[in-house]
Amino acid sequence: MIAIPNDPRSWHYRELERILREQDADAPADTQSVHLTNPAHRDQIDRMIRGQVWPGIVKAFVGTDFLANPCSKSGDVPDIEDKWDINTKRSFLFLVESRLYPAMPGDDPCFCRITVICGLCEYMINTDFYLYLPTDFSLRRIAGLLTHPAFAACPPSLSAGHGCEGLRCYTVAFQSGHGRGGAPGYGGLVTGELEETIHMVSDVMRCVYELADDCTDGRAFGKVKRRLVKMFGERE
Repeated sequence: MIAIPNDPRSWHYRELERILREQDADAPADTQSVHLTNPAHRDQIDRMIRGQVWPGIVKAFVGTDFLANPCSKSGDVPDIEDKWDINTKRSFLFLVESRLYPAMPGDDPCFCRITVICGLCEYMINTDFYLYLPTDFSLRRIAGLLTHPAFAACPPSLSAGHGCEGLRCYTVAFQSGHGRGGAPGYGGLVTGELEETIHMVSDVMRCVYELADDCTDGRAFGKVKRRLVKMFGERE
């Protein structure tokens, strides 16, 4: 446990007072947990996200059939939130969506969410990808994908459910995360890695949409499989 400096002028006291002022008056304060973030560090991270990282993400989608949906209240930039950690960290997320085939959630043949976590001197990029296949899809091919040796360290999961219109489908879920430490002002570094991630995701999704036109096309599924292995498989 880290002790709060016994000085009302410290940022710890100011932040705690701000949180107590803003919390719901009906909520029992003695049962809540609060997370204090250094406001100077928070503002520095937010400026980097808004000034470098998010514009870099938008630019990375130029010339592709996909776009970044920040799913935010403003609609233009993502909502940035505190990430609970021992050090001040901020996080935001966006969805990768098709420009050509806009659809309601669950109607697309895939779903991708990318979460970015930034600290003063470190960052993490987490990617969640869901591939939706009809229930008459070849289980042999699905099993071959699930058991590919490249996924030994972090295997995908398989589940069955319903789409928006009640249609049953299989869902193959992939997850990956990578990050590193860096000097303050590493916006260009994380933007470069996000650009690589975005290009790989766009390539996977383009192949998934091709497969969706004919799910019996073995060559189309092979292309999807190779790109999923490249993106989510263990790298040497």
